[in-house]
Amino acid sequence: MMPTMRSHRALLPCAAGIVLLSLRCGGDGSTGGGDAGGGGGRGGTGGSSGASSGDDGSIGTTRSPDQVGPDGSTTMTASDADTNDDGWTAPDVGTPVEAGSPGPVDITFAVVATQGAHPISPYVYGVNDGSQAGPHHLPIVRNGGNRLTAYNWENNASNAGSDYEFENDDYLCDGVTCTPSNDAPGAYLKFIIDQASAAGAATVLTVPIVDYVSADKSPGGDVRNSGSNYLTTRFKQNKVKGSSLQNPPNATDAYVYQDEMVNWVAQTEPHATVLYQLDNEPDLWSSTHAEVHPNAVTYAELAQRNIEYATAIKNAVPGSHVVGPVNYGWAGYVSLQSATDSKADGDFIEWWLDQMKAAETTAGKRLLDGLDLHWYPEATGGGARITDDGTSAAEVEAREQAPRSLWDS
Repeated sequence: MMPTMRSHRALLPCAAGIVLLSLRCGGDGSTGGGDAGGGGGRGGTGGSSGASSGDDGSIGTTRSPDQVGPDGSTTMTASDADTNDDGWTAPDVGTPVEAGSPGPVDITFAVVATQGAHPISPYVYGVNDGSQAGPHHLPIVRNGGNRLTAYNWENNASNAGSDYEFENDDYLCDGVTCTPSNDAPGAYLKFIIDQASAAGAATVLTVPIVDYVSADKSPGGDVRNSGSNYLTTRFKQNKVKGSSLQNPPNATDAYVYQDEMVNWVAQTEPHATVLYQLDNEPDLWSSTHAEVHPNAVTYAELAQRNIEYATAIKNAVPGSHVVGPVNYGWAGYVSLQSATDSKADGDFIEWWLDQMKAAETTAGKRLLDGLDLHWYPEATGGGARITDDGTSAAEVEAREQAPRSLWDS
């Protein structure tokens, strides 16, 4: 962008009874200019003819460089022998200028858009739907949402929780999108990553950090109706392994390991740029995923889980990018949805960042690469909420303006 020049006429107030006919602003050590030069701060010099006032409150009518006082002040005389507060008397330079309104003056501002510029992250704009990355030239695709909290990467089974009947099923990978087999480890993840990579986009993958993920793809409604032991019959334990990571994983044991998933991604999709998201909206687990986490999460629990899984991800593939805590909204930011330890520990985000920093100090390496917060604007266009899919002119305009709510009162 080329520099833009703007001129603005303004009425300037009189200072200390002296008329300023024109103004050029300067800080300490600046030099005024023109036929009616204005004053700088201490140590500045005025123009050849005009009026000025220094920062020390002294005043005068005209001056030249040899009228600078012994302390560097910018004072000058308004009469035959005005004496300044610092004891210096300026020479007689003639009749003083009368006080009054200065009238309109020109002030020129230069806006130089090329200075102070810096690149922004290429991942500022993206989508949840990988198929949209290519057509819209977007740089990042997210694989997230409530269904991913109980996603089993070993066989692609998942559970949408309260979003759909708390049932285990194969909704994410139905054998069409995930070829050649919807049972192949990571088939759904590969589908997402490949879509993004083909469009030149990075991928955000959700890493489940709850204790259980779906074991089967057997629809039939709420898994909690499968018996009191449904967690052992319909789910597998979700863990980190720490060492001896296998590719492919052992899909016949009772465990699903997330550091093996990260290792699998690195080996299977070495060309891809991947960021790992620490689960999805944990502040709402007890409502959206009561089948695997019926109790409300606490500050202490979430920090412990985040540190454990972030450490495992970084150990499995050094250089991996990890983001969290993936709060759902404002009540999550400030109190983790009124967690039981919120009053004792204060603002959640501040507390959580302190815990992650302390864990990094202990580990001797970075564990968190980005703060991940969800934001659902309440703006509407033509009466329709902009988070819906509407494309009317009013909704589009409101949607474009909505990000201002992150900074503009």
